[in-house]
Amino acid sequence: MTPPRTGRPREFDPDTALDQAMEAFWARGYESTSVADLLEATGLQKGSLYKAFGDKRSLYLAALRRYLDTGHERARQALCGGNSAREALTGWFECMTSGCSREGSRGCFGVNAMVELGDHDEEVAAIVGAQFKALGRLLESVVERGQMTGEFRQDVPAADLADFLSVFLAGLNARSRGPLPKARVKRLIAGALSALDA
Repeated sequence: MTPPRTGRPREFDPDTALDQAMEAFWARGYESTSVADLLEATGLQKGSLYKAFGDKRSLYLAALRRYLDTGHERARQALCGGNSAREALTGWFECMTSGCSREGSRGCFGVNAMVELGDHDEEVAAIVGAQFKALGRLLESVVERGQMTGEFRQDVPAADLADFLSVFLAGLNARSRGPLPKARVKRLIAGALSALDA
């Protein structure tokens, strides 16, 4: 007698599942997202989820890295645009704050992770910290370009101005959990950029 045939395991796209898990973590935070929430978000069985990504923490770290890597590439492309350094920074701000005025805005997943876990989770702090350093280098190169062309002030080091922009954006994204009106976001960005004017 032949044994009964078992159904084939349901195939899934790991990238899609990771994006779905990221959305769940982004909406609720790490601590408030249960394994049941992740199974519902991805449509996977527990065995498939664990086999593909490991435990809840491993999945969270993978989702966080994916979010930060995607955001870094968006920032890089935005900062390469514009005919001037100021236009490049304006485009970057517009790209990075596009969700601040939407109903149900969740802020930045990276900033949220740092606020929730950064003070007691060294790995999360290191992952997000590395992203801020990489962003700082991108911003510094744009600010240096603006200083060379006379757009931006030269009495403050480019690295310090880049750090100011990075911290300002993090604060703006944290504050946008609300959300913020578009007009106010534009005014805040204009104010931040004016601090760089020569």
